[in-house]
Amino acid sequence: MYLTLILLSAYISLFDWKYHRITNKSLLLSFVGLSALSLLTNSSLRIWASTILLLFCLVAYKYGLGAGDVKLIALLSIFFLPNTSARLADLFGAFSVVSLISIWIHRFQGRTLADPIALAPAICAAFIWCAR
Repeated sequence: MYLTLILLSAYISLFDWKYHRITNKSLLLSFVGLSALSLLTNSSLRIWASTILLLFCLVAYKYGLGAGDVKLIALLSIFFLPNTSARLADLFGAFSVVSLISIWIHRFQGRTLADPIALAPAICAAFIWCAR
């Protein structure tokens, strides 16, 4: 599961960095892939949360809803959410550090804070850090 998280995170993060979008299609495919892998490896799968997220992704895909960062956090939370408060604090800390680095790089490239900022790298890095 960890290697899959890294590969999916790399793809979604690079796409977000380049195009400032997290597509519904990539999130839906990630959900299906992680669900299948979770069932194959007998990992704990939160059925109700997974069902709700799947329905939400299908509606989002049909109507082209935005908020890809929120949907990415929801997706990764189903499979990799830390189960202790210390690990959850690590998740928020890692997200904050990588977000600050992303914003610094964004500003260093001459962009303003009004321009879209790619947060997928920070979200994915935080979940990778906590899933290790």
